[in-house]
Amino acid sequence: MRFMINFIFLCLLVLSLQVNAQETTGSNNKDSEKQLDTIGESIENGVNQFLYKNGIVPTTISYHPNGEVLISTQYSKETKSQYMILVDDVTQDEPTVDTLSTVRPNRSKFSDDGEFIIYNEIEDKGKKGQQTYLRKYSSLGQMERKRNLKEELNLGSLYYFSMDKDGIFYYYAFFGSTSDKNGIYASMCSSEPCTGAIPIYLDTEELIYFSPLRIGRNMLLMAVQGKNDSRLNGIYFARYRDGRWRLPLKVQGLRYGYSFDFVNDNIISYKEAVTGNVIFVRLDEILKAFPEDASERRRNPLNLNQ
Repeated sequence: MRFMINFIFLCLLVLSLQVNAQETTGSNNKDSEKQLDTIGESIENGVNQFLYKNGIVPTTISYHPNGEVLISTQYSKETKSQYMILVDDVTQDEPTVDTLSTVRPNRSKFSDDGEFIIYNEIEDKGKKGQQTYLRKYSSLGQMERKRNLKEELNLGSLYYFSMDKDGIFYYYAFFGSTSDKNGIYASMCSSEPCTGAIPIYLDTEELIYFSPLRIGRNMLLMAVQGKNDSRLNGIYFARYRDGRWRLPLKVQGLRYGYSFDFVNDNIISYKEAVTGNVIFVRLDEILKAFPEDASERRRNPLNLNQ
């Protein structure tokens, strides 16, 4: 009888420890998410204050894991100027600002892991036109030589790009207004030269797909513009399944915009199309609309040959 009582007591003790462990893990996860949200809110406020204070309208804005913010400003027709600047910490009242380029740098982006900086420059519009460069990035003043991705890929002009933690480069390739090759492509560009130019979504008679960002395991976020119907404009979500990318689905409730980037693992920033304001949204709020993938947060390598 005593043995049975001891056995029951031991089982209850183990069960209690398991419950406590689960509660502790859940509490830690909630604390971690709350900390991410707090950091995201701080960056959000800092970005908006910095842009407003300095009268900057961004074309693109990107965030390094260490806190630096990369901004390409909108081109000024009056002054014929455009800048690519690096802000060391937008949460500070007086952050350090360094001008990286003034040569029409109309798009710029950190890779998701912060190892690379990718940007466009128009060096000689009549001769070379717009080029897209990739450089290994450590910190300001610590960037390796330029790689010309446009030459490596032998494609048209590259716009609204991103690079995930697996070194896969996603981009919108533009060959001309009448080309049937315009659209979103993916290539492996972490090593030189880039390999593959796999079309993911080519433009249709009705739609333009651009500004891709990989947001989870086999998932993309992108902007879609209706060529003749603005009601089709929006932010769309797509899955990669059974060897192909599926029909993109519109994310309801988000204002139309583009130039997506991760602020941290759960906060995404983008430029709102109509106002030009920088918008911040939670990734888990986006995934709630697609519950089948709501828990898929790991970004595993994709098979670009499929």
